Amino acid sequence: LTPYSEKENCCGCHACYNVCRVDAITFKDDEYGFAYPFIDETKCIGCNMCREICDFQNGSIAKTKPIEAYAAVNKDEDVLKISSSGGVFGAFAKYFLDQGGVVFGCAYNENMEPVHISAENDKDLKKIHGSKYVQSNTYNIYAKIKEYLAQHRKVLFTGTPCQVAALKSYLGVDYNNLLTVDFVCHGVPSASMFKKYISYLEKKHEMKITDYCFRSKARGWPAYVQEIKCTKQHNVSAMNIKLGAEEEFYLPYYLKGNLSRPSCFECRYASPERVSDITIGDFWGYQQASLKIKISQGLSICLLNNSMYSKFQGLFAGLNLERVEVDLAVRGNRQLNAPECKGDRWDQVMENFKKGNFDDIAKE
Repeated sequence: LTPYSEKENCCGCHACYNVCRVDAITFKDDEYGFAYPFIDETKCIGCNMCREICDFQNGSIAKTKPIEAYAAVNKDEDVLKISSSGGVFGAFAKYFLDQGGVVFGCAYNENMEPVHISAENDKDLKKIHGSKYVQSNTYNIYAKIKEYLAQHRKVLFTGTPCQVAALKSYLGVDYNNLLTVDFVCHGVPSASMFKKYISYLEKKHEMKITDYCFRSKARGWPAYVQEIKCTKQHNVSAMNIKLGAEEEFYLPYYLKGNLSRPSCFECRYASPERVSDITIGDFWGYQQASLKIKISQGLSICLLNNSMYSKFQGLFAGLNLERVEVDLAVRGNRQLNAPECKGDRWDQVMENFKKGNFDDIAKE
């Protein structure tokens, strides 16, 4: 028994998991590694909340078209260096920590699994910085956020659009001390795929990976350079390694739509209308904007989707901003206009994953 009708109707946001009062829902990986919720009928009390909470199926959360758009670059060069684009998240996060607030976002745990965590200090905040092209597990994060909000703490939540919609659906009411920020999402591969990719690299190089950066700025922005931090076997000192072309298959496959979850190809949030308060991402198409702002180390687009930002005085203090037309900002990002297209090798990649043939995936 499942809370969804078809796999394409489940984005794996964990709203159903959070809302279940009797712990009747568990997530299990399918043959392709994507996690889906299942209902334990021996525990289920038939309240149907798991289905009613699902915005991906019901579309109950209102979406709004951005009212303003800005090109944005973080003023702090150290933060800019560890950010994937212009460092907007870093500026927002610093503001919330300075206000005694809490920041939620995706980080790798000690097993290199992507999970949403809360950060109340700079050490934990650094774990959230940077793009992670894999679906994070939100576990009971929405319930935890509700507790902080009830304590009148300022809360910043960052995640995929479907995770923002899940949070809003779970909360049910608006909070003046909550700011939701989604990023322009290209789709999400499974945590299982990423985990097995990491294991594949560790075995091949006899190492233990401690961090994986998809968007290093070793060659500036907008170059895509992957960096791996690891320790060699019997060696506790950290080191960086470079991958061979055959080993870098994860990112190219992802960018061409060959790794993402089936629901991503039917995404209801990949449109100019947004569910979050603010949308951030790389400013693709910036060449048409005749910008004066410095962009060599990264440039973000920042879409203000409603007036919620006005409740957080000083939110943009850490950013250099230049206003641009909303239509120009939207036009440069495909996923602000339509869902990702399913790649022509998706089926083949998934079948090889199912069989455990990572060497074949790499060679292909």
